Amino acid sequence: HQRAGLRGVVLTVLRPLELGLSLSLAGLEDCQSSSQSARFGDCCTDRARKLSGPFLPAAVSRAAAGGVYCLMGQGQSGDHLAVAVLSHVVQSGRAELMAMRRHMADSSKRNHDGLLISRKHFHAAESAVTVDESDRDIYDRLFTLFDKTGGGQVLFKDFIVGLTPIMKGSFDERLLCALQLYDMEGTGMMNQTDIKMVFRSMNHTAGMMGDPTLVLDQLDELVETVFVSIDEELVVKGKIKYEQAIQEFRDHPIIESYLARDV
Repeated sequence: HQRAGLRGVVLTVLRPLELGLSLSLAGLEDCQSSSQSARFGDCCTDRARKLSGPFLPAAVSRAAAGGVYCLMGQGQSGDHLAVAVLSHVVQSGRAELMAMRRHMADSSKRNHDGLLISRKHFHAAESAVTVDESDRDIYDRLFTLFDKTGGGQVLFKDFIVGLTPIMKGSFDERLLCALQLYDMEGTGMMNQTDIKMVFRSMNHTAGMMGDPTLVLDQLDELVETVFVSIDEELVVKGKIKYEQAIQEFRDHPIIESYLARDV
């Protein structure tokens, strides 16, 4: 009951973005009349609780309401990052995402591209992996948001990595999965440029959820300082053994500061 209720709120949070930020959550228009942000946030919270039913924990419904609150340009939720809320809804984990990547990569190669994946082939990958129907609803809306040209195609590596911030698991598990998804050859090693691309894809998803994001200078500083500070044995020819560097990334002041917002 909790998962079903929150899923409904989550899909409502995603829908305004998908439709050009047009608000579709029933009744929230009434909340906009409040000029004070605190009162607006309380109103969103009440609406989310009513829509999500009595089984949804109050803290989670506040966070989901905060997602709508952010998408409407009113500021950050005071309770949780929206991606953290979504991770309690999404049932897919590393195994499903890795399996989808394999199917998507095969489809991309068969279409003589190697970079792009269509919505049709993404859906085929979901079916092959038997992704839960509720997850498919969320992923489909994210596909629309990643489709920058509206042509029904996305850069499949960026997109699949962009799903990791909302997968179930800890921050360490999500980051490691994101790096492994981007590492198509499975070498266990990546250079600075590739790791920056991973963080940018994850950052992109956070931004679409209405969460605060890291600016490019912060992402550059994060990756570059980890490469400098980490044990020399973990860096080979300009590439880092990323699985052994997860803690270095997590404990970096930039990441610590970001995660501290999820209170």
